[in-house]
Amino acid sequence: MGIDFGVVGISASVGIAVVLLLKNVFLQVAISTIAGALLSAFLTVFVAVYYYDVRIRREGFDLEADIQRLGA
Repeated sequence: MGIDFGVVGISASVGIAVVLLLKNVFLQVAISTIAGALLSAFLTVFVAVYYYDVRIRREGFDLEADIQRLGA
């Protein structure tokens, strides 16, 4: 939920900057849409990797791999 607000905030900031600088609403909509799509995709991947990392560390799978490497 907080990530969604961040994406909306960044997209809105980019949109406002485009409107103020270029004075073109259609370009603002296009750039905001593209920025939102890119940020959403990036943040989805980021959250998935972060979740996986936290889960691996919490369940101790990295410790098992270290022990197996030392024993071999």
